[in-house]
Amino acid sequence: MRKMLSLLTITALTAAMLAGCSGPAQAPETTAAPVTAEKAAEETKAEGETAAEVEVSTESEAAKTIDQMIAEIDHDITVGISLFNYSNNWCSWQRNAMLNWFDQCGNEHIQYYMSDAQNDQAKQNDAVDTMLARGVDVLICYVVQSSGASAIAQKCEAAGVPVIFLNTKVDGPSLSDFQRTWFIGADNESKAHMQMDMIFELLDENFDDVDKNGDGKINMFYIQGPPNEDMSICYETVKARIAESKYKDTLLLLEQQNSNNSTANCKEIADAWVGKYDDDIELTLAHTDAQAAGAIASYMSAGLLSEEGGVYVLASNCLPDAQVYIRDGVQYASVLTDPWWQGTTCIKMALSAAMGNDQTYGDLLYGFDEDVKFSEKNPKIVYIVLTGITQNNVELAKDAYDRATRED
Repeated sequence: MRKMLSLLTITALTAAMLAGCSGPAQAPETTAAPVTAEKAAEETKAEGETAAEVEVSTESEAAKTIDQMIAEIDHDITVGISLFNYSNNWCSWQRNAMLNWFDQCGNEHIQYYMSDAQNDQAKQNDAVDTMLARGVDVLICYVVQSSGASAIAQKCEAAGVPVIFLNTKVDGPSLSDFQRTWFIGADNESKAHMQMDMIFELLDENFDDVDKNGDGKINMFYIQGPPNEDMSICYETVKARIAESKYKDTLLLLEQQNSNNSTANCKEIADAWVGKYDDDIELTLAHTDAQAAGAIASYMSAGLLSEEGGVYVLASNCLPDAQVYIRDGVQYASVLTDPWWQGTTCIKMALSAAMGNDQTYGDLLYGFDEDVKFSEKNPKIVYIVLTGITQNNVELAKDAYDRATRED
């Protein structure tokens, strides 16, 4: 059976309803007053610690401070949340994570409106107008279209409401042209790097098993989402990593195809590859698990893949269905994007902004935990933590999705 990849973890520079939240508060153990960066640095230096130790100390205090501040909110704060499509698998996990957090937050002053844009930008714009009219204090927006973000940011700025964009990469002006806008999501370029790291380690450990036809070459196929800037960056990253690796002459990227993100469309793409290459298909990289599922269905139908072996398939998100495939040996690996971490960190960012904090690089209030990091290129961007998942550590993915599972 296949050798398993060792754990790879990367921290990347990282109908509307009104409801109150209930359940145990997620307050830290400390009850001390918020600590400023200057005060923490002075106290640490007084003890003779190094500059690096000062940075770690202040980040630790920040992780306590944001949860404490949320637990101690003593006035009403309403969060408006517009999600692009409840029926989308990943979007539904983000929604569930947020609903679970509100259930558990334990502060009756924190309330929210949440709406489904149903994959319609016009509906999302109308929902945002309605939320602003109702007086929300901050907006979380998972935009239908990246190009729609600036118009939403403009609406929010006119209303004096900060906005946190979630998951879908937004256009540059929506962050640069407005003071109180931020973004949290996965860095797809880093995701592509992690996927290639997993591929290279796989080949280092088990080249002969991947090389099914024994010709000393690995035939690789790549399924992506709709053509856009992010997909282009991922494609160029994959090609560059191959070209600069020791496998530049043996890892052959024979086909790359964009898809509409549906499993059915990705199966059609893989069916065409099967018709052209048949059992010479040895390795398939998909941008997401939903895309990988289409390829897996095609390969299994053609007899090229089973629990006993066959085509190696890698993807990302590590959705529950993909976890089953990984446990069974049908899918080799995935990159976990933790829905609980992203959904709850987004809410914390929103509440911090609603309390008047203009979050910038190095701000203590932005240090929600040791894994929250700003993009080096843009301090208004926070990237989700990425973790490589195989059979060795698939329980990590299960735990992440369990926290975002609704009881109802």
